[in-house]
Amino acid sequence: MMTKAHRTFRPIIFTALAAGVAAAIASLVWFNAYAAAGRLLTADPNAIPADRPVMHRAVTAGQAVYSRQCASCHAAGGQGSVALSTPALNDGDWLYGDGTPAEIERTVSYGIRSHHARSWHLTEMPGYIQATASGTHQIIPLTPSDIRDLTEYLMKLQGEPGDEQAAARGQTLFHISAGCWDCHARDAGGDRATGVPSLTDKIWLYGKGDRQSIFDSIAFGHAGVCPAWIDVLTPAEIRQVALYVYALSHPEDSGESK
Repeated sequence: MMTKAHRTFRPIIFTALAAGVAAAIASLVWFNAYAAAGRLLTADPNAIPADRPVMHRAVTAGQAVYSRQCASCHAAGGQGSVALSTPALNDGDWLYGDGTPAEIERTVSYGIRSHHARSWHLTEMPGYIQATASGTHQIIPLTPSDIRDLTEYLMKLQGEPGDEQAAARGQTLFHISAGCWDCHARDAGGDRATGVPSLTDKIWLYGKGDRQSIFDSIAFGHAGVCPAWIDVLTPAEIRQVALYVYALSHPEDSGESK
């Protein structure tokens, strides 16, 4: 026969057991999160996308960091901004390096022309409308007519119709007197090792690739800046946001369950 004391004691036991199970589950969740965080910081960043649990946690956390620190320039979906001249981060076309997690992490950490000692600052686009110094080279100014000829040549490289004679003159300027090939390469394909864009792929950082935008870029130059985040974000946040940016152009590696 069950006494009143027995009836009172049984729910206490069940409550204690439930609390113990909940605590064990919470400890397991905490341990898994701690282990994942440890793998995040000790692993080769380029290997993390293959570790789906760690990648998923990193991308989820990195999205929050991105929204807080990066979206105001690069837009919420990483599509960039023509108005702000900020590049898209979701299209797989990279100005610096090949878009690996390690390369993205470096850019996030040290920036571009950020005045940090380790930032990317190997080249910048000079303005050709007047004589300017660019590193150790003196830029020979071009006339507006010269710049229009160069513009026609670049339009031709895009496969756009235009003034063939002007384009021929522009080709000579590109490869000889203006020296554009020295940075953009003989085939105008650019150089990702130094952050020089391709001029042949119809992806433009400044403007939309129309004649006026190209003319202005040649005439007045560009030197975009990305801040260094190494003194603002933690190492974990830097890695997380780098992996999130990587996932924008590699959604198959986002770590989400298939």
